[in-house]
Order: sequence, then structure tokens, then C-alpha cells
Amino acid sequence: MNNDGKEKMDLNLWLSQKYRLIGSNPTVIAGVGRDDLARWFGEWGFTEGVEVGTFQGNYAGVLCASNPKLHLTCVDPWVCYDGYEEYVNQQWKLNAAYHRAQQRLANYNCTLVRQYSAVASEGIPDGSLDFVYLDGNHLLPYVIQDQYCWVPKVRKGGVVAGHDYLWFDWMTGIQVVEAVDAYTKANRIKQWYVLGRQRRPTTNPRKLTQYARSWMWVK
Repeated sequence: MNNDGKEKMDLNLWLSQKYRLIGSNPTVIAGVGRDDLARWFGEWGFTEGVEVGTFQGNYAGVLCASNPKLHLTCVDPWVCYDGYEEYVNQQWKLNAAYHRAQQRLANYNCTLVRQYSAVASEGIPDGSLDFVYLDGNHLLPYVIQDQYCWVPKVRKGGVVAGHDYLWFDWMTGIQVVEAVDAYTKANRIKQWYVLGRQRRPTTNPRKLTQYARSWMWVK
């Protein structure tokens, strides 16, 4: 894929001008969310992306509907394993989610890869992606591993992003904040973003989608 034209767009400048951002790290872009991110990908001419952690294909569908030219690779093992602490860690639920994803994404240009994230990354050439969106296992070692496996796959000028940048002391299964903060600091990423304003913590799991901010940076 020829990315020469895409690399010329300064996405940090685009974001700064569009939202009148004041420099900070991370920079919070209030009033937006990952549906906006999907639309930005279309505006930026992104045509090759990976979502890690597809489950039922809900956000994959948003990514594709917002960007008809996109080819999306959806990576998810859809398998029960030790170390996966979320409530869906039952094989019958994961099988049902896989079949639902197949149905939901059938009319889009999607490739479903039923493998563990690190294994799937080995089949993607370095620098070949416009973006990766990480939404797999949310425990600290898995998020760190996903970043180190997938960041090299994104071209210069592309976007590394992910979901569930939130922290509640009663939730042991989500450690995205710790992982992203550690990775950006260790790798001296000078400019990165959190999409959406921090809200008051909730103890109701059903309301988590209202609080689950995304994070991103331009490589």
C-alpha cells in the first residue's frame, strides 16, 4: 500500500485546529468519543486498519460504516482462557459473539482473524497499517503486550488508539490507564490524547459504556 500522500497530513495540527486544543499530555478532547474517531479515519483517508478485541463486532461495524473504503482486520481469539477476567469468559458466550460478529460484518470489507493478539500480529508487516485500535484483554500485562506487538505495524503518520481509558478501584479487570500511561512515558510519546471528559465514577457496570473513554496518538 502506498502511504506517501497520507503521511503528508499533520494529524496533530488537524486536531489542534479543529478543537482549539491547549497543549498538555495527555490532551483531553472533551465532547468526542470513539464514533468520532471512526469518522476521522474516513476523513484522513485511512484504508487499512486492525481492531484487536472485536467480540460481537459492534465497534468494527461503526468503523466500517463510517469509512466505506476501509479494509478492517478483526483480531480476537473468541476463546476462554485463564487471565481473561471479564464476565464473558465462558466459551458458549464467546462462540455466540463470534457468530454475531460474522453476521454483523458480513457486508463490510472485514477479515476476521480468530487468533490471540500477539500471534496475529506476526502476520502483519511492520508499517503497513493506517491505524490499530486496541480493545482486547484489559489487564496490565496484556495491554502492554498489545502495544508492543502492534505499534510497529502502524506506519509513520498513522494512529495508535484503544478503548476503556478509565479507572475505578473496584474494577480489577481494567488496567488500561496504567498500561497506556506507562507505555507513553517509557517511549517518550510527546503528544497523545484522551477522547471525552472524565465523568464521576460509577459502581454500576451497565453504565460503563458512558464512561469508557478512548485514547490515541499519532505515530
